[in-house]
Amino acid sequence: MLKLAKKLASEARPPSFLAIITASGGMAWKRDDGVFVIPIDCLAP
Repeated sequence: MLKLAKKLASEARPPSFLAIITASGGMAWKRDDGVFVIPIDCLAP
C-alpha cells in the first residue's frame, strides 16, 4: 500500500490517510508505519 501511495503521489495529490478495512478485529488501530487498520464492524452505527 505504501508503494502504491508513493507512485500515485507523483501523479496526483497524496492521500490524506492510508487505511485497510478488515473482516474482523473488534478495535481499530494505527500501525507503526501510519496505516490505519479498521475492522468493518467498527463502521456500523
